[in-house]
Amino acid sequence: MALMRLKTSRTIVMSEEAVLPRYVILDSPEDVDTSRVMIEEGPFESFVYSYGVVSIGEVGDNDGATLKFDYTLLQAPTDYDVSDEQRAQIDFETLIGDILVDIIANKEGTTEENLNDRESDIR
Repeated sequence: MALMRLKTSRTIVMSEEAVLPRYVILDSPEDVDTSRVMIEEGPFESFVYSYGVVSIGEVGDNDGATLKFDYTLLQAPTDYDVSDEQRAQIDFETLIGDILVDIIANKEGTTEENLNDRESDIR
């Protein structure tokens, strides 16, 4: 998977509990306003990326929300080999979307009510 900056969106259910690999939020020495995320286990172990603009909007009957975000893949292991790059990209974007939901949901003072119809920049 090449280093890239992409925008993606997916519909999520805020109460959904995904099984996440361990990840760590790293401070960026080059840019004090941007944090990087490193995945510590699983198929994307040692991948490092950052989020750009993040927006959350309500969907229909309060069953979920649309999460839109862009990200930059900053580092991937040189020995990472993928036979189906399109499937790997979908899996990666799903995973980092789940991690983003986890980050937002666990941010102190954040509630489901103030996540809807909000735009933020996780930098």
